[in-house]
Amino acid sequence: MKDFSQAFQERKNEFEKFQSDFIFTEIKSTFHPILADAAIYSLNAGGKRFRPALVLSAYYSNNNHKAHSHDILYLASAVECIHTYSLIHDDLPSMDNDDFRRGLPTLHKKFSESTAILAGDALNSFGFFLLAKLQNSYEGNFLKDLIELLHEGAGGPGMVSGQVEDIYFEKKSELYSEDILKNIHSKKTGALIISSLLIGNRL
Repeated sequence: MKDFSQAFQERKNEFEKFQSDFIFTEIKSTFHPILADAAIYSLNAGGKRFRPALVLSAYYSNNNHKAHSHDILYLASAVECIHTYSLIHDDLPSMDNDDFRRGLPTLHKKFSESTAILAGDALNSFGFFLLAKLQNSYEGNFLKDLIELLHEGAGGPGMVSGQVEDIYFEKKSELYSEDILKNIHSKKTGALIISSLLIGNRL
């Protein structure tokens, strides 16, 4: 367990340094200043960095740590941007209506509801844009595969459908069953976790 904790912390640190050095710089240079501040506020709010660590771990389990190092970190960042967008939207008054996340005011409380919606939109799109930042040449259907894996985990087939079901059944508690609960969490949470592993493995 000590080895696992150490490896996880190393990957978290590696990801957060890359995020600070490259991802935040890209956001600041291309987003409207208010939008950049809002997006970085949420990206920088802490968290376990579980999904990017899985991307890195799936890659490093079969590859030299130095090969394609920036590319795997761009992929890890893509997953984290999409995960963060989902949290921003999940906290909105129209969904879970949360005032705090990780001990900090949620984005719509810190800025405004409209800014939170737009920051979430921007991070969702930005996550897919980061695939264009890969620096090495890849053959065949590599980029197509990555887009499909991200979409299946984060889009309509996965996370978004899970959120729809969660909201729907929240108002119909008498219909809840163990199978329904498993299905919601397998999409809302599990689908992007699976995609994180598959994306890291694909590189």
